[in-house]
Amino acid sequence: MLVTPSGIAPAARSRATAGASSVEMMCRRATSPAVLGMPESWKDSLMVQGTPCSGGRLAGPSAARRRQRRGPGRSPGQSTRDAVYEALLERIVSGEFAAGSRLPSERELSAAWRASRNTLREAIRRLEHARLVSTRHGQGVTVLHFRRTGTLELLGPFLQYAPDEGERAAVLLDLLEPRLHIIEQLVVLAARRATAEDLAVLAAAAASGEAPERAGDPAGVAAAQDRWLEALVDAAHSLPLRWAANPLLSAVRDLLERLPHLMPLEPSFTAYTRGVLKGLERHDVDAALQATRHFHVVADQNLRAALGAMEPS
Repeated sequence: MLVTPSGIAPAARSRATAGASSVEMMCRRATSPAVLGMPESWKDSLMVQGTPCSGGRLAGPSAARRRQRRGPGRSPGQSTRDAVYEALLERIVSGEFAAGSRLPSERELSAAWRASRNTLREAIRRLEHARLVSTRHGQGVTVLHFRRTGTLELLGPFLQYAPDEGERAAVLLDLLEPRLHIIEQLVVLAARRATAEDLAVLAAAAASGEAPERAGDPAGVAAAQDRWLEALVDAAHSLPLRWAANPLLSAVRDLLERLPHLMPLEPSFTAYTRGVLKGLERHDVDAALQATRHFHVVADQNLRAALGAMEPS
């Protein structure tokens, strides 16, 4: 099977419409108060305008956007290696390359993308690192069952490319509780161990979110949150927590780069970080935890209300 920059003969095209019945059911429920009353900052990323139902569905790649990504060009500044990697990543996660199937040969990919063998091998190595494929001499490149072999690094691509809206919503909801537990533990240790230098870095990270929050810029707030969480991990001074937090932070960073509107503008990021900072400066664990829980519980409730109404029952 030949993959070209302009299109693909899918291994199992029926997989791309596997969630059709769940979409119809979600459309019938999309006018529920939970969806209609969601914060404005969620709507652009969670809804697709022009769908048959008024409420829409969890935003995934539209047919037009898929065709655009498969076009012969690349995103500005994107290397051929990255373009090939992203195209193959999409086809694997979307189910177009099914688990157990083989990728096209290097010769086919090289001809399709006008890329050198070395460039293609670099892209394949990235897929191997993400545990999406395995390479064996003489057997080509085999697609793995990424639901079993994948890591948190697949969170962003999965929410962007997976065809089943209900499954995407469920994956995002399942992430919320473990993320909060890790952040709470970081806050507890930071309240006990943070140095004056740590607090200064945290204050700068908190301040970096003020301007984008005033401007209603979720991508800017997401960048500030990433800076804040990195500073919080450093302030905890715990290697085990750093190792546990790294894959989660990386996954959330990639997710928000791909879908920046998933970063809520309500409740206030600035108020949240200021409250945590006050607690940390006084070594007041309870105060820092209270500010942390208030922000994440309210933000997560908004997201659960929006996505819960879209999950298939």
